[in-house]
Amino acid sequence: MRLQRMILVGGLLSVCLGCFGVKTAGGSLRDLVGDKSQGSGDKIVGSVNGIMVGLDTYQQTIDKVMENYSGQLGGEITDPQTLIYAQETAWKQLVNRILLQEQISKYGITVTEEDIAREMKNPPTEVLRLEVFQTNGAFDAAKYLLTLNENQEFYNTIREYVIEVIPQKKLQAVIATKVDLSPDNLKAQYFRENSSMNGKAILFKYQDAGRVAVTDAEVRERYEADKETKYRKDQVSGIKYVVIRIEASEADAAKIKQEIDQIYNRILRGEDFYDLAKRYSEDPGSATNGGSLGEFGKGQMVREFEAVAFALKPGEISQPVRTSFGWHIVKCLAKGGTPSEPKVTASHILLKVEPSEATREALIAKAMTIREKAAGKGIEAVAGEYGLELKDSGLISLTDTNIPGLGQISGLRSFMRKAKVGDVSEIERDYERNLIVAQLSEIKPAYYEPFEDAEFKIAFELEKGKKIDLALAKAKEFLVANKTGDLSRAATAAGMEIVTLKNFKYGAVADKIGDSPEFTQAALDLNTGEVSQPVRTPAGAVVIIAGECHKPDQQAFMNDSAKQEEMKGHLSDAAFNKWFEELVQSAEIRDYRFRFGL
Repeated sequence: MRLQRMILVGGLLSVCLGCFGVKTAGGSLRDLVGDKSQGSGDKIVGSVNGIMVGLDTYQQTIDKVMENYSGQLGGEITDPQTLIYAQETAWKQLVNRILLQEQISKYGITVTEEDIAREMKNPPTEVLRLEVFQTNGAFDAAKYLLTLNENQEFYNTIREYVIEVIPQKKLQAVIATKVDLSPDNLKAQYFRENSSMNGKAILFKYQDAGRVAVTDAEVRERYEADKETKYRKDQVSGIKYVVIRIEASEADAAKIKQEIDQIYNRILRGEDFYDLAKRYSEDPGSATNGGSLGEFGKGQMVREFEAVAFALKPGEISQPVRTSFGWHIVKCLAKGGTPSEPKVTASHILLKVEPSEATREALIAKAMTIREKAAGKGIEAVAGEYGLELKDSGLISLTDTNIPGLGQISGLRSFMRKAKVGDVSEIERDYERNLIVAQLSEIKPAYYEPFEDAEFKIAFELEKGKKIDLALAKAKEFLVANKTGDLSRAATAAGMEIVTLKNFKYGAVADKIGDSPEFTQAALDLNTGEVSQPVRTPAGAVVIIAGECHKPDQQAFMNDSAKQEEMKGHLSDAAFNKWFEELVQSAEIRDYRFRFGL
């Protein structure tokens, strides 16, 4: 998939077409990008490389994403998780567009009327598939062009779309100039993507090769030989941080308890459980079926819910019970199973306990206070003051994108690359949308891993290497001894491991052998019925017996310009996606959405 298709908000189906009842899900780049001189007041939800993103712009993008979801699903969406997903989708769209616009400006990319006219003649795939433009199941260009000429709203929508797409396509073409699209590389890539083989691999495990000895001098010699390539470490830094969890307060739980008590009292007064569950339950998986959970056994539900469900008799209804999901009213419909494995069929009404707006605001205020105090007396002292667990990222290279325990948080990684020891980060959010306050605790300049730290690992690698050498020698002896016999039968008789290769391709990993480019190349170089020489792999030596092999017709590929263009597009897309991922990772992204409960 082309990155531009992901960036263009809400799926490309959304471009089509106001006159057919579907609207686009994002403003133009001109509407999106703010001025770098904007203030950082309460209307700013974040920034990308210093370009501010306003609350109104962000909210409009969320609304349009939700509108697109509703159009695709055929109704209003109220599920909180979908709203969170829409918020994250909208944020990524805005970030991506700003970054793209910066690059479009950097490369001086413009759009001419000729560009627009040419692009409008080649509608996106989603337009091609619209039934209104189909004749006998195929796209009818005449119908499309006729509508383009006669329907002004349709024309405007397509024109607006292509004006946004063209700069991105031109940018992708610029990046593609850095990709090797020569005939030889296309042919090699085609071969890699379309080669496969079936067969067997006889594994001579290095663990079974015998004893070897490694001297201290050999270990030292290997360390010195690999010092620059393996033991030189880039600058690293580390943070200590606290997590302020966004979770409901007891006051929030008490408020929901009052609401579920009211529902419970209505049940006691004779109202139908099924109808009340359909109307009020917040469990999307069961509410539409009157709260039905079907039959389940012990260990399938959370402890508190299970205890109540199994204690009820058929027809009985529990008082409200609280679990980690919220407050439930449980109705037992039937009992089943056996004495050793009892089961129950039940329904429930769930009201989720979630943080209220007041609770969120209080937690945000708490995080801001923690940040202010950490700047003065340190994160460790503040963690103790608030009874929060102090966590340590450990030392992380400047090139790493992942923070152990937190994942990829671009704002925090950017902070770690540029801050000084003692600096305190902005408030960031983890993947669960909890708040994080961090302090840079250590910076270690580029250094060499000490010999003492690497010594054991080097000794192990040398020992393993020598054992693989022995395994290779045994594999060669095995081939000589069984030159005219059945290799598989001989290997089985000798108690060797035989790995089956089925539809083995480039990029695949063979069981028991692991990731080994040498093994993959040797296997796919074989023709049907051939046997390889012993191949060195991390697992030991391997002899490959080829069964049926498939080799693509490279000459036919070179005569097929359409397939070559498809391959060029594939390689260009992959290069563009990789380039853009690196662009996002290096961007200065500030996320203040939490201040608005978003």
